[in-house]
Amino acid sequence: MSVTVMVTLQRGPEESATSFPIEVRRLDSVEEYQQCEKLQAGVWGPDDVVRVPALVMVAAQVNGFADITLDSSAGLLSAWDQKLTTGISRLNGVNNDAEILNITRNHNLAVNAVASMSILQQQEASVVELLQRLAGLV
Repeated sequence: MSVTVMVTLQRGPEESATSFPIEVRRLDSVEEYQQCEKLQAGVWGPDDVVRVPALVMVAAQVNGFADITLDSSAGLLSAWDQKLTTGISRLNGVNNDAEILNITRNHNLAVNAVASMSILQQQEASVVELLQRLAGLV
């Protein structure tokens, strides 16, 4: 993954600003790490103790990947553990009497719905028979 950012530099209030893009991305080869060392030497000077050697940059990248992977995995496991704990708590918190009452209520509603449909079917048949008699068909 890479990100391009626009950098604007102005040396003083009298000078005009200069803008240019900089690509920020992961380094992929030993040559790129060596180029970073050269860039640091050009910016900070060859004797600057702040420069970061290529080997340290590679180690930082590897360690950073490992740290991010571990942090991400730890976060995922923590969230999973929390969800599991919450789920178990909800299961343990079931009120059996309330559940039986809900099951009974739902069963009664289903029985009433079936009975209502049967009554409706009988009424439809009666309406059809009445219309047939009125029309003289029966």
